[in-house]
Amino acid sequence: MDTILQDTLAIVRKIHNIIIHSIVSTNIDQYVTSLNAISLQWKTTSRSLSKQQRSIFFKTHIQDLYFIHENLVGSVIRERHKKLIVKFRYGHDIIFASLDTIRPIMKFKQLPTIVFTEFLKGITYFATDNIYETPIYHRPNSCGTGTLTIKDKFGRQTDYINETAMTHITYIRRCYIERQIYNDIFKAILYKQDIAHLKELEMIKRLYDSKVPNSQLTVTVSHYEEPSHLHPTQLHIQYTTNHYEIYRKTPLSNIVRCEKYTNGKVFHKIQTFEKETHWIEGPLNIREKIKIKPLSV
Repeated sequence: MDTILQDTLAIVRKIHNIIIHSIVSTNIDQYVTSLNAISLQWKTTSRSLSKQQRSIFFKTHIQDLYFIHENLVGSVIRERHKKLIVKFRYGHDIIFASLDTIRPIMKFKQLPTIVFTEFLKGITYFATDNIYETPIYHRPNSCGTGTLTIKDKFGRQTDYINETAMTHITYIRRCYIERQIYNDIFKAILYKQDIAHLKELEMIKRLYDSKVPNSQLTVTVSHYEEPSHLHPTQLHIQYTTNHYEIYRKTPLSNIVRCEKYTNGKVFHKIQTFEKETHWIEGPLNIREKIKIKPLSV
């Protein structure tokens, strides 16, 4: 299946270039023919896999499959050359039916959560955190369970769970930061955010502003984009004019290089999902030899 996927991506990348650059001409039919032919390979090959194996394949290659969907019948082609969708619909539907997915867009809604979770590993999310719900900002030391409202989670007295006021604010700050990151990744992948998420983001912003008056907290996520993949690689958190933090990650690496600038001083640290480390005064030495440990994919 991996070989068929790569062959399909090669075809769809050519279709993508035609769509993006508006080079629509008679040669589009040769790609339709190629797509229809390879879709039959999907159908034949998938029969040798169990339902569980097909499900695992979908989850493992969800970004590639999303790219295929978006360029054949999704928003990428719909916003530029909607009339072409009818040409690609047959091949598209066979491919996704082979993976037991009649309406793939429903499964793709989990893609931002997957990317968000991987990006946060080693930044604000660590192996020792208890995860009961997704997105992971619903863990206890961030936004808390999604079964409760913002008011129920954060409107309590700080001694309700025997925590200090500072710890209480730390949870609110982390929740606000992580929801901003999630919002950025969600929009980058699915182009628009769910209204319920936006409403909660605005509520947590107002709560944080009330707890930390005159806050200048802003969050910026930088991405490295490939034709079929989005990789968030850098997080910039600005607390005040004189205080900000930068976290850098390389795709397929679990090493996070961190820098903090506060009141004219510079700090750094290097950490992973397995272990959070303490800030060390001084700039980050990018020449420092670090053994890169690949992520499992």
